[in-house]
Amino acid sequence: MMSRDAGGWMSSGLGERKLDDLWWIALDLETTGLDPGRDAIREYAAFATSPSGDVELITSWADVGGETGKGFVAGLETIAGRVVHGAVLVAHHLAFDLSFLAACPDAPETLVRPPVWLCSMRALAGTESLDWLADRLDVGITGRHTAVGDAHALACVLAGLVTRVRAAGGSDVQALLEAAPGNAHRRGRPGRRTQDVGGWESVRGGLDHVVPIRAVTRSQRHAFRSVTRLLERPALGPRHLIDAEACVLSLRAAGIHAAALDLLVGELADPGDTCRGAAAPR
Repeated sequence: MMSRDAGGWMSSGLGERKLDDLWWIALDLETTGLDPGRDAIREYAAFATSPSGDVELITSWADVGGETGKGFVAGLETIAGRVVHGAVLVAHHLAFDLSFLAACPDAPETLVRPPVWLCSMRALAGTESLDWLADRLDVGITGRHTAVGDAHALACVLAGLVTRVRAAGGSDVQALLEAAPGNAHRRGRPGRRTQDVGGWESVRGGLDHVVPIRAVTRSQRHAFRSVTRLLERPALGPRHLIDAEACVLSLRAAGIHAAALDLLVGELADPGDTCRGAAAPR
């Protein structure tokens, strides 16, 4: 099924869902860096927005002792429990958050690949920041760049949009998208299949295209291996939109450019040839 909504930055079929039936889960992670293969989650929070627009805290966690511990996993399982029962998982740049969750061996699969999801940055803000989106809906942010502050602001944004849509006579998610402040950024863009992206070629298009002058480093190989462990068929590359975006984020953070990716993907087919230099043919 082709998703005509938000350029595909939401799960298939979500546009036709009725707002009266939907709970939204606003998630935010704060991390120690940009590379899911090397950096860690230092705090997270999730708020629920009800069909009537009420906002409540589901769970929050912060690293205060240098270890994740049981509280880390328990909180994620609490969020997953809401998602598995049909709530829409939303984050501002969802792929970034999910790439870090995917790197956590104890993260529930429901959160790594949520059944129903929406990226608020792409679908509601047209790639603008959370501050931009909140400002246009008169939502104040207390504690910017904290997980609790940002997740709460996003939940209030969703509540504000639901209220706006209902006041205008709308009843479904498609109407919510059309009422979003970033709708002008989406107008006229074709949809994309959320379950069918172009494998490694789609990732290559998101990386820098330069002629390499040095070998692939050990840390870059580690980053690439971390990415491939998240994929069902590593040799083909990501087939899901979220996975593709997460790969781009991880590989860019590790400094891997398009030519280096070609080399590393080639080594998947020839696993014994991992000692070559990274320089691709000029």
